[in-house]
Amino acid sequence: MLFDSNSALYEYLKRLGDRLRSSGEQSLAVLIEHAQAQALSTATEFLGESKIALLRIQAGSTVLTVKEREALSAAIAQLTSATNRWPQR
Repeated sequence: MLFDSNSALYEYLKRLGDRLRSSGEQSLAVLIEHAQAQALSTATEFLGESKIALLRIQAGSTVLTVKEREALSAAIAQLTSATNRWPQR
């Protein structure tokens, strides 16, 4: 398990955002910042926005290493699993 708390997810997002920004992928780093801002909202919003941001980064980033892409895929899988357990309306 990558994240055992929302704080762990927040820290992962921070590291990823810093990595993207330092590699020139500013627009993708902004997506991460938006997701991080949702940490002050509900857990549902934070997890959902984080998943959306990570999916966009997966599709758009050209600077991540194979290991970083593997970690990104694992993070998306964990968030997908968590969000799939939410009650459907």
